[in-house]
Amino acid sequence: MSRNYKFHDNDKLYFISFADVNWIDVFIRDEYKQELIKSWEYCIEHKGLQVYSWCIMTTHVHMIIGTSHKNLDEIPPLLVFVTNNRSAGHNGDST
Repeated sequence: MSRNYKFHDNDKLYFISFADVNWIDVFIRDEYKQELIKSWEYCIEHKGLQVYSWCIMTTHVHMIIGTSHKNLDEIPPLLVFVTNNRSAGHNGDST
């Protein structure tokens, strides 16, 4: 995921998109998509993420997101952190 996301107003919705390195077909198996969705559910429940729309394609993901009570700049890295740690057997909570 790009590290160039800049969210200037936490009261607005934002379109984000991220892809794997070299646009490799990562999300070809349903299990992989489900792990990504589980990480979003974790961020929704514990980190204040609000997901308004999403589309998972084989090589990349699009989302429209907002936040309920957290600085939105902190959430996109959590999406990756939770997904990476979940696949490594951790619960994804960085606190």
